[in-house]
Amino acid sequence: MITTYKEQLKNQLISKFVEFNNVKIPQIEQALEKSIKEHFQYEKNKTVEVGKLYSPFITNFIMNSLQQIIPGFEECKTEGYDFLINDIAVENKITFSDKSQWTGNKYSSKVSNHLLTKCCLDDEFRILSFITMHVDLDKMNSKWTSGNDSSGFTKLQILKEDLDEVSLIYGNPLVTKRATYLQFI
Repeated sequence: MITTYKEQLKNQLISKFVEFNNVKIPQIEQALEKSIKEHFQYEKNKTVEVGKLYSPFITNFIMNSLQQIIPGFEECKTEGYDFLINDIAVENKITFSDKSQWTGNKYSSKVSNHLLTKCCLDDEFRILSFITMHVDLDKMNSKWTSGNDSSGFTKLQILKEDLDEVSLIYGNPLVTKRATYLQFI
């Protein structure tokens, strides 16, 4: 599925992240009439707020890249997944957290295939590094938490024992006792 087009997707994503840092962020700052850092200086959870601002842009360039590269790709955001590849549903998840997990809403556990991206931000809120991987949770011990608490949020942590099932598109996993996550470069 996605892994067949791994090199093409990797090259597209590298190019798009460089463009995002060098072109899109300055355009956002110009529209805000201040730097991203200044804009969020009083926010309690800056990473969450920056993620809300950046995620639509990153989602769009991931979707556009997939559409250009993969035959049978169809964007169709629904409750539980974001796109289809030859009728196989895939959820796209992006996080800016430095924790070793992705967060989703209560619908995140509906499909087994996920395209996961984790971004590391520098002090100026530029994307310093990223990791993107495809996972099929049906082949892994890693699972979304139930999301039955009052918040309705679920969490996914990729376990060390599942590393062989991770199809890495770009980036380097950092292996700890239990989890695999973005290596900060």
